[in-house]
Amino acid sequence: MKQAALELAEAGWFVFPVQERGKQPLVRWRDESTSDPEKVSGWWDRWPNANIGIDCGKSRLVVVDYDGVEPPQVDTLQVKTGRGVHHYFANAGDPVPNSASMLGDKIDVRGEGGYVLAPPSVHPSGALYQWSGEKISQLDEGLRSRMVKKREEYRPEPAPTRLGGSWGEKILQSEAAIVRTTGEGKRNHQLFESSLRVMSAVKGGHLDKETAWSEMLSAASGAGLDPEEARGTLESAWERAGIRHPTERVPSATHPVALPDDPAESWEPMGIQELIDLPPPKWLVPQMIVEGMNWLVGEQKIGKTFLALDAALTLGRSEGVLYFAGEGVSGLGVRIQSWISYHGESPQDFRVFPFVPKLNRPGDPERFIATVEAFQPKLVVIDTFARAMAGADENSAMEVGRFISMIDEARERTGCSSLILHHPAKNGLGYRGSGAIAGAADLLVVLSEDESVPGSLTLTYDDVKDFEEPAPRHFQLRRHEDSAIIYPPIRMAGF
Repeated sequence: MKQAALELAEAGWFVFPVQERGKQPLVRWRDESTSDPEKVSGWWDRWPNANIGIDCGKSRLVVVDYDGVEPPQVDTLQVKTGRGVHHYFANAGDPVPNSASMLGDKIDVRGEGGYVLAPPSVHPSGALYQWSGEKISQLDEGLRSRMVKKREEYRPEPAPTRLGGSWGEKILQSEAAIVRTTGEGKRNHQLFESSLRVMSAVKGGHLDKETAWSEMLSAASGAGLDPEEARGTLESAWERAGIRHPTERVPSATHPVALPDDPAESWEPMGIQELIDLPPPKWLVPQMIVEGMNWLVGEQKIGKTFLALDAALTLGRSEGVLYFAGEGVSGLGVRIQSWISYHGESPQDFRVFPFVPKLNRPGDPERFIATVEAFQPKLVVIDTFARAMAGADENSAMEVGRFISMIDEARERTGCSSLILHHPAKNGLGYRGSGAIAGAADLLVVLSEDESVPGSLTLTYDDVKDFEEPAPRHFQLRRHEDSAIIYPPIRMAGF
């Protein structure tokens, strides 16, 4: 795979790694696709069996996908895919947008904002992508005009005036952007899921439903979905969310509601060997935070925030960190200043929000996800879980599950890890709340006073998954200037 990817890059095409025997990109391909051989080589050293994706827009390509239908005879470079044929055309003119079934049933176009898999990638069915032909032809102007004409036949109604600057508008913009850039085979399903998220803002009164409808319909058109199919999917999401249809858009008997794509067709399982080959969890911050969901449990005023800040600021020297502070906000600046003074350096990408997202405050979960997506951090800190669950039941597996889903979705969209500060149970054993916490945690650590060494604290590992449990760690809170610092700091060997 590496050699094939390098050859494409050397030809001037922009490539990126895709899941082995799958179609899911392993990087943020729209930003990172490249023809740089050094970067390409590094990717395939890391993922030697990864499929090869080609960014059509950057590569000045237009690819016509005949999915299970007989293609016409054309003198240009072709690829036999798992279920059909791709025709490759060089594009010397204006960008050609993606479209679906506009040139005919099951005939899609991949252009600006689209990608295809290149040989010798392996289709999920096990079929091998194969080249056919020796030269690539320029896109015929007749074919180009059909693509553009078909595209322009539907012009969505202009969106009503937007709610300037509101978080509901930001959620709408975020979800619409996701729909516009979703790859083949998943567009309709993504439209359905994104519409459900937008509906929460509508239900909370933070977004006008006409604005939401128009913008999501426009995004669906931008993704290449058929307008009638998109309307049906939006109607279905509207019904699921429990919102009445805009009065002028009640579905008619001649246009039945379309359901989202069949999950059996759009979801792809992982193979046994693929699971076996997955790398084990890695330490994001040594002996403190792993890549995934982390929980830090400790009594009030024992020093949890000092420890969490030390870990977050240490990581923030080289990676992005978002810190949501719901407790002790007024003293946070003094603690950070003491840390900077002691270590002699400032974090490069460390941002503090003087609040936490509240699970039961309308729109907060969606706004949290959109914020994480906007900043693309390596770590998100929630200080504390109790503040985030205000008005919700910590003992309810369902409500704790909603919180965990919020954190999981942020990770799925950005790859970030999380650190959640929490309090122990009243009897001093374990933590407060539902057992769903331990089920979701990749690492759960407990901070306690060390009775054998006055003034010292101990960090123990209560729930460790998929790697050997480290030995307990001992440290102190030491005064420094107007606050205190963790000693020894996490960045030092041994802790």
